[in-house]
Amino acid sequence: MPVVVRRAGGSSLEVALVVAGPFIGHLFSPLFAYAFAGLDRVRVVAGTVVAARTVFICGVLAATTPLFLALTTVTFWVMTISNIAAYTSLMAAIYPDRERGQAMGKVRIGFSIASIASAAVAGTFIDVVPGRLGVRNGSTPVTSGRTRVLRDPRGSSGGGGGTPSRDPDRT
Repeated sequence: MPVVVRRAGGSSLEVALVVAGPFIGHLFSPLFAYAFAGLDRVRVVAGTVVAARTVFICGVLAATTPLFLALTTVTFWVMTISNIAAYTSLMAAIYPDRERGQAMGKVRIGFSIASIASAAVAGTFIDVVPGRLGVRNGSTPVTSGRTRVLRDPRGSSGGGGGTPSRDPDRT
């Protein structure tokens, strides 16, 4: 995204905002941990992911200036990282302590490899296809598939307080 902002005519401040997005998200994460404390963890995780991606897609499609694009990216990161406490709590309820660190580490490594590969592909793609067309066609299927997670047919999925359930059928 920093390259896109720079190519759109962005200043060094706007590029710095894009690069600082994850830090800003982590800076606000304790506030969101407090705000989401009593809510259903599954819905918080799924809802923030869908909302963040929707904001990102709509923001990129509506961006007319590099500053708007940079602020869209920062907002995306703040919303994406806002669920980190609920996600960690949910993983603690699903996986035993011994397996959790290894499983979450493998997910992070896989995500990093996928991010590096997708950045290389996107860099090549952005030179060939106009940006708005590529974002609209490439990201719509990803976001539309995530909305199904919001409705849990079993009812509540282990929200707020108390001891988390270790039952694999109930998260």
